[in-house]
Amino acid sequence: MEKKCFKIFMCCITSFLVVIANVCASTDASDYEIAYGYSKGTTCGIGINNGETQKLTNFTCERNPSGAEILQATYSKNADGDILTFEKDAKIYNYGGAESSSKIIVNGNNAIQLLENQNYTIAGNGTLMVSKYQAYEQLTNNEGNPLFEVFYDNGLTASGTPNSIHLKDEDGNYLLVTSKEELASIFENIKAYNPELSDATYNEENISFLQKHMGMVEHNINESWVKEHITTDLNVFYNEDGTVTFSSVGSTLEYENVIFESKSILDKNYKLDVIDTLKNATDELKDAIKKASKDLIALYDISVVDVNNNIVPMKDGSFTIKIKLTDTMKKYNNLTVAYILDSKIVETFDTTNDGEYVTFNTTHLSEYAILGSYDNNSETIENPSTGDNIISNITILSLSIVGIGFLIYALKKGKCNN
Repeated sequence: MEKKCFKIFMCCITSFLVVIANVCASTDASDYEIAYGYSKGTTCGIGINNGETQKLTNFTCERNPSGAEILQATYSKNADGDILTFEKDAKIYNYGGAESSSKIIVNGNNAIQLLENQNYTIAGNGTLMVSKYQAYEQLTNNEGNPLFEVFYDNGLTASGTPNSIHLKDEDGNYLLVTSKEELASIFENIKAYNPELSDATYNEENISFLQKHMGMVEHNINESWVKEHITTDLNVFYNEDGTVTFSSVGSTLEYENVIFESKSILDKNYKLDVIDTLKNATDELKDAIKKASKDLIALYDISVVDVNNNIVPMKDGSFTIKIKLTDTMKKYNNLTVAYILDSKIVETFDTTNDGEYVTFNTTHLSEYAILGSYDNNSETIENPSTGDNIISNITILSLSIVGIGFLIYALKKGKCNN
């Protein structure tokens, strides 16, 4: 769908008022994209913010909105700065707070096309995709040379003040040059568009100054910009298309009794492959495990494969592997995971056991062994049933009460008979 977006101007902020706006036109509200930012002299249907909470909808900053008005985000302000809180799976065209820092609360699958060149804290649950940021800076020509607007001093006014003329080009726009030398080379030609220069001759001293030609410039987001401007506990992913994704979740792959979690987002076509290799365990490996006073319970070759079943290298990552407990594993009160390479134990990992899965963290995928042992060389520890304990205790207590009662009765009867 085609969207028409006008140029965003520089921020206009007073000491007490924050103007929140952005000029963006969309003739179709079906995408529910809204413009949110601030620009000079434009309120974009939001108005002046004085610290009150503002509801932003799909109608915000849209021309000729249609359909139902749906809440997209909430803007609020506190002592820590601006806060933009997304609605579930909403998208924002542009966002820039009026403070030096802003907070963005993620909710589901969110997206922002543009961020202003300022500092942000990104938090919440879900993912936020950001495509670019824009900065107010000096504009350049096609060759990358900085552009300047020209002011020419054409003598004194009647009141004795300098008569500085803002020179124009043939289209009536501000004349833009890259240097005083360029201005000198075109000075005679621009007299046709600047009648005040009709009798003037070029004199460098008559140039009041060359003012930088400023405007909003869009930039692709890179890692250095993110590190300088973004504070977040979310995972950060730099995508091939130049976008950046901030996510509270990575990727999860499952294969039968094994769950693989990656803090990085993996290709949606990747699959987890797990091969039970316990039958192939070598005598060398078994002896090494036995010397460590442990039992070899399970041996798995764990890998991630692509759509063609080719193994995808998983190195130097941050992965969590969960293996479902078998009846044999449950008999041990101490489970260890070992990384096996060439029938040797290369590395061991601490595990957690929640009664359903044994879990460990690693940075790579390969062959892993589940090793079992008993603390203090004890026999197999069977967890007694809590219900059985209660029944046993009640039974013992009941029998005790009956016995005590019978004893008291017997003593009284004996005393009476005497």
